Amino acid sequence: MGQRIDIFSQKAGAGDIAQLHATDNGNVMMNALPRDSRNRWVNVRDQDGYYVIPYQITGQFDSEEKSIIVGAMQRIANNTCIKFKPASGERDYVEIQNKQNEGCYTIVGRQPGRNVVMLEANDMATCVEPDIVIHELFHSIGLWHEHMRTDRDQFIRVHFENIPSYYQSQFEKVTPEETTSYGIPYDYRSVMHYAEDAFARPSTISMETMDPKFQKVIGKAPDASASDYGKVCIMYGCGQCMGKPFDEKTFVSSLNGVSALPTAPPVPTRPPIVPQIIVEGGGVTDGSDCFDLLSPICSMVSSGNFFFSCSSSLTSRICCRTCRNMATNDSNGRGSSLLGLFGRL
Repeated sequence: MGQRIDIFSQKAGAGDIAQLHATDNGNVMMNALPRDSRNRWVNVRDQDGYYVIPYQITGQFDSEEKSIIVGAMQRIANNTCIKFKPASGERDYVEIQNKQNEGCYTIVGRQPGRNVVMLEANDMATCVEPDIVIHELFHSIGLWHEHMRTDRDQFIRVHFENIPSYYQSQFEKVTPEETTSYGIPYDYRSVMHYAEDAFARPSTISMETMDPKFQKVIGKAPDASASDYGKVCIMYGCGQCMGKPFDEKTFVSSLNGVSALPTAPPVPTRPPIVPQIIVEGGGVTDGSDCFDLLSPICSMVSSGNFFFSCSSSLTSRICCRTCRNMATNDSNGRGSSLLGLFGRL
C-alpha cells in the first residue's frame, strides 16, 4: 500500500470536492443535507428498515484495501440506519473507483445514476485509510465539511492570507438557506473537519481554533464522532443511532449541554480573492480576463439548470464568462445555487 494521500491538498483548487475536478460534473452541498432533501438515499429500504445505498467496486483494490472499504461501510451501518449493499440493477448507485493521480473525492448526496467515489490506491499513494474512506462515504450520504458551517467564525479563524487564491473556495462559508447543522454544536473532532494546515502555504496554517487546545486536534480524527453519526441519524430519521434508541431533541440537548462554546474575537476581514485563477488547460489569469473553469457545469448554468445560479459566489468564479454574459443579457439569473451537492476529504 502506498503513502497516505493528503486529501487536503491534492489538486490545485480541487480538494475533495468533485465539482472542481475537470473530469467530473456536479454541484456542491454544505454541512448537511436538509432532512427533506431529494438528494438523500431514501428510495430503497430493506425489511429491517435500513435505507440502502447500492454500490459497486469497479476499481482494482487488494484484499486489505477492500476490507478497509467494507469495514467503513459496516461502521456506518452499525451506527445509523443506512446500509451499503452490492448493487443489483438499481438506477442510483455508488461506484467506488481507483484511478491513478485522481486522489480522493466524491459527490455530496445522491445524484441520479452513477455516483462516483474516487479512492486512489497504488504502490505510491493511497486514499484507502479508515478515516478517509468513512469521510468520503459520509459525503455521499449527505455530509459536508465542518469548517464551512455558517457559524464557523465562532470556532475557527481562517487565515486566507496563508491560502493560495485557487484554494480559497475550499473555505467558503455557507448561508443558513443552503445548509443545516440540525442544532448540533461545532465539532473540532469531526471526521469532516480539515486539518490546521489544509491547503496552506508551507510552514503556515490555514485555520486557527478559537480554543487553543483543539489546534492539533482538527483534521486528525481516526473515526467519525458522535456528532457526525448524529447528523446522519437526524437527516434520515433513524429510530436507532449508535446502538441506542434515538431521539433528536435529547441527543442535540446532550451535546449542547456538554459543549462549552468558546468566545470568538472579532472576525478578520477577508482579503479579496483576485491574484491567480487556475483555468482549463492549466493556464493562469490575474482576473482581468474572465474564464469558464469547468465547461460542463457552465453549460448547465447557461441552460437554467435547477441547481446552479450565478448568484452563488462559487458559481460566479467557476463560470465567470458565462455569468458575465448572462448578467449582460438577462439580469434575473436562473436556478438555485451551485452550493448544492459535492464533496471530498
